[in-house]
Amino acid sequence: MEKQLREERKSTEKRIWDILCKEHYKALGLLDLKSRYISFPVLYGKDSWWNGDTQYPYEKVIDDMIERWVDPSCQKAFRRCTSLETVRENMTVAGKYCFQVYNKSDETECGTYYWYDKEKEIVLIALNDMREEQEHDPVTGALNREGYMHHAAKILASNPDEKFAILYFNISRFKTINDLFGYETGDLLLRKGINSLRSSFLRPLLVARMEADRFAILVEQKNLDYTRLTELLHTVYEKADMKVDIYGICGIYLIPEHCTLSVSEMYDRAKLAKNWIKNQYVQPYAVFQEQMKADYEQTSIAISQLEDAIKNGEIQIYYQPIYDAHTEKIVSAEALARWNSAEHGIMLPGKFVPALEESGHITLLDTCVHHKIYDFLRDRKAKGMPTVKIAMNLSRMDLMDDNIMQLILKDIRDTEEDVKQVSYEITESAYATISPAGMDFLKTLHNSGTSILMDDFGSGVSSFSTIREYEFDVLKLDMGFTRRIGTNIKNDNIIISVIDLAHRLDMKVIAEGVETREQADFLKENGCDFFQGYYFSRPVPQDQFEALLERDL
Repeated sequence: MEKQLREERKSTEKRIWDILCKEHYKALGLLDLKSRYISFPVLYGKDSWWNGDTQYPYEKVIDDMIERWVDPSCQKAFRRCTSLETVRENMTVAGKYCFQVYNKSDETECGTYYWYDKEKEIVLIALNDMREEQEHDPVTGALNREGYMHHAAKILASNPDEKFAILYFNISRFKTINDLFGYETGDLLLRKGINSLRSSFLRPLLVARMEADRFAILVEQKNLDYTRLTELLHTVYEKADMKVDIYGICGIYLIPEHCTLSVSEMYDRAKLAKNWIKNQYVQPYAVFQEQMKADYEQTSIAISQLEDAIKNGEIQIYYQPIYDAHTEKIVSAEALARWNSAEHGIMLPGKFVPALEESGHITLLDTCVHHKIYDFLRDRKAKGMPTVKIAMNLSRMDLMDDNIMQLILKDIRDTEEDVKQVSYEITESAYATISPAGMDFLKTLHNSGTSILMDDFGSGVSSFSTIREYEFDVLKLDMGFTRRIGTNIKNDNIIISVIDLAHRLDMKVIAEGVETREQADFLKENGCDFFQGYYFSRPVPQDQFEALLERDL
């Protein structure tokens, strides 16, 4: 009876050990470094000529593994990693040695060497499957980036006639959630987000956490429902007495027929699309269009190649004349930067200026503009030619950068004329984030006799407190008002009131975007001081602007 119990216990232990080994290892082998032979007491590999009862020359086993099992791209590295010299050296130094390799099924596996009996120089070799560790996210249990790319490629390759889409998701202001509730709650919300995607109407084929709070799924296009997608991207999290609205945004790449892009490139396009979401509360998704990529490339070029463009003279100044409303003669101009790239051709300001503002590189561009304006005015003065005031734009970043502020103040001090020839345009939004140093700078400008212009008044949300609190010499009426002249009585009355208010505050008014005779006549009749717009002149290169000056002055 006792013998039977021992046998049953031994059998149970063997089964437990066997199950655990199968769970984690494909094979376990014992390598005798002295004899250079290996045996396999536990083996789960298929289609092999080895078995657990026989010893084999280690080098021959390695040759067989390379031929039958190792991915061709890894064979050279595998042979180096498994050489007896490498194994012995690493075991002597560290007592443990491991490396990873791709097999011919494109799956990651790990080989690990342990001392089984150091005195007898016998090494235990474990070969284990790394797919779970390599392809899954430990926080959510979903696929990670590597797993997503791997499995998505297989699905797309095996279903060439199906229509699929890759969706990129991002939780808005996720850092705030972590700060408010802690990382444990943040991880909980990540898991909830994954589960919501899995059980949603999208019926995703794959769900992955790519990084941080960014997810990706692979779906069939027939399951896309944009109305329900908006609902899916909003949820409410409640904890204790607090409720938090959680919003997501989504970029979508509809995979076209015969697409040759890699899964990574498709994902990047879905991720890029989310940058074109205008209002995440109204439409929190965007579908990728090829123009998005072209625009993104231009903005990337702007950031990476600006310094070279300045050195190579690719930044040119165009001048848009500003006309006296009564004489319709040129009295000043606005300087505008144009980028004529030797490699990419003309780059429109709308493509590169916002990128430079967002990245902080705009100050470098504005410094270049400043130098070119002063060079232009000094050159005309040296030649005895008449000049007019030139206005340049200052961004909110300029008002935080001491270098450009000191440069401007120095040039103003060095200017001999009583009437300063350069003026500065600042948008109302720049005042919203102005620093004390920036405010002191503007006060110094104004006190020196330099004109300060408030640009784009009436665009977005304008506040009368700005013109109440700060000193402006000129108010520039946004072109949105000008274009609606004669179409809306409220619009016309607002223009009349703004002009009157500006005059009461000792400011002149420039109307931007004047494109018709009717607009010019209306503005003139209601007291507008100056015109700027295509009806009189587009922005023109320096030589054409000088020709216009010769005609008017």
